[in-house]
Amino acid sequence: MEETQLTSTASNRGAAEDPIDPAWWAPALVDGNGLSRGTESPEVLSLDLARLRAEAQVDAGEDSLRTRVLDVLAKAASPMLVPDNWTEPYAPAMQIANRRSAIPDDLSEPELELLARLVPLIEEPVLKARVADIAWAYGDRRNMDLLSAAVNAYRSVPLKRDAWLRAGRDGWRRAIELSLRRGNAGRQTVKEMTTELAEFLFAKDGSAGFMLTQISDLLRDARSVDQAGARDLANHFVSLAAAVAGNHRLRRAYERHACTWYLRAGETDLANECTERVGQTYLDEADERLAQDRPALVVGTFIEKAIATIRGLPRKYRSARGLDGQLQQLRDRLADIRELSLEEMMLIQSDPIDITQYVEHARKVVSGKKALEALVSLAGIVPLIDATKAMADERGVCCTDR
Repeated sequence: MEETQLTSTASNRGAAEDPIDPAWWAPALVDGNGLSRGTESPEVLSLDLARLRAEAQVDAGEDSLRTRVLDVLAKAASPMLVPDNWTEPYAPAMQIANRRSAIPDDLSEPELELLARLVPLIEEPVLKARVADIAWAYGDRRNMDLLSAAVNAYRSVPLKRDAWLRAGRDGWRRAIELSLRRGNAGRQTVKEMTTELAEFLFAKDGSAGFMLTQISDLLRDARSVDQAGARDLANHFVSLAAAVAGNHRLRRAYERHACTWYLRAGETDLANECTERVGQTYLDEADERLAQDRPALVVGTFIEKAIATIRGLPRKYRSARGLDGQLQQLRDRLADIRELSLEEMMLIQSDPIDITQYVEHARKVVSGKKALEALVSLAGIVPLIDATKAMADERGVCCTDR
């Protein structure tokens, strides 16, 4: 219904205007094999949109509607989405010294109105979400149809690994943030999104990797999971951690998320057990690296992390689990590892370097001068490299070698 209203409104407003043809930007949304790039990040699409704008300028002129449409699309697609920043949700994709690429603040009011007109004509979810988001956030915030179009487009990006990494993660977070800011009006939308995300999480095993922890972060930030749901999520992450026992880094991530959800559910003891298992993963990794004849210095790092993790547990819990004795054993083991690290180090010997003349020269340069003047003189003892001369000297050496 909201999408239909948006289309109707845009159509009525643009009835007396020249028609806009989606074929103008269509080449940017397919790859060389003709496959859709609808879930590609807008920043990547902006390069092709800018190329199409340049072609349109040559073919139809700078002031043509086709050129203006492609120009505003390229500008809107260029910045990076920063979903955690409500006040400045977009940052320049490139910034060098006092120069930067386009951001939404650069868009004029007519350009923002043109973006709003384009929303119902764009089918690809990522580009549609970007255009609707900017048209609402930097244009007419009273137009809730634009906001709904942005949220719906963001959440229509499929929960698939490639799409998630390219644009889905930031897009879903932005959709949740936009909906949360609507208060009661957006509560149902948030509930629908968190339900979909939770169902996806429960349906996946450890092969989904860190995508599951990122979805867990979204669910936590949405603040719509009750205690029972938090307990279910915690239990699921414990199962996931057990299933990826050989991947220590991923196992730790799953255990930490289980800990977070247990705390949300009020299950403190179970949360502490997760933390204890995190410490054990560090020990497992240390043993594994020792077995692979890795440097002792690296092994010691994991033992240090295990000690720090276990020490972070409540004293009462450590006492009940007999972990204080284990801590002492780990400290003794760490001391042995450090001694082994010293034995593995290579002794490098060389003739002494005489810097007496350099010291004397520095003293002469600053002698009898005030502090600031002496500092400037000291800084100028060794001048900055002359790049032109250095390159010429290097070329001369190369030619001599030949």
